[in-house]
Amino acid sequence: MKTVLITGSTSGIGRATAKLFSKKGYFVFVNGRDEKRGGEVAGEIGGKFIRADVTDPKQVDRLFSQIESLDVLVNNTGGIVGNDSLEKASEEDLILGFRHNFFGAFYCTQKAAGIIKKGSIVNVASICGFGVYPAGPRGLPIYSASKAAILNFTQTSAKLLAPKIRVNAVVPGYVKTGPTGLYMTLLVKAKLNPQTLVGRINSVEETASAIYFAATNEAMTGSQIVVDGGILVK
Repeated sequence: MKTVLITGSTSGIGRATAKLFSKKGYFVFVNGRDEKRGGEVAGEIGGKFIRADVTDPKQVDRLFSQIESLDVLVNNTGGIVGNDSLEKASEEDLILGFRHNFFGAFYCTQKAAGIIKKGSIVNVASICGFGVYPAGPRGLPIYSASKAAILNFTQTSAKLLAPKIRVNAVVPGYVKTGPTGLYMTLLVKAKLNPQTLVGRINSVEETASAIYFAATNEAMTGSQIVVDGGILVK
């Protein structure tokens, strides 16, 4: 049975990706920091939850010490953290943003490269990494720069790890990652949906299917799959 490690897979895109890989016959290593949610996901799909903060290299060491073999790594952990403002961000905010969105992918790729005999790595980036922040003109400079780093790292590591390991990126736009209240529902309808060509934001399942495709298509490496509903071209 093939195996996959998905970081940040206790909710959202990661959880949907874990379910899809399990459905396709993979044994899934579920990862995150929330013991309860991680156990729930692992229980649903018959996988194994390994608690670890992948931004900490010592915890990454412990994570990979529990994995004997691996076919696919999905670097999914990330998000907007700290004060992401050009005017007000501190050094701490800058380091926090890159640690959260880039360091973990780097640490996990380092470890996975040593145990994947023939397989693939998928990095989850963002359209913000292309310098586009569709929610407003002020942007998210730290988050965007860290996701641009992920896109560059995808191409660099694809060259360094070929032909044994293929490395690709999936680049989501807006994604509905969970239940939303009235405010978010109105925001999505009035502000976010009109920015796409398809008239709606993505589901986690649509993003997960792109991740699975990138992981399993053996003709692809160093590539980017944009799943944004047409925001970039509108």
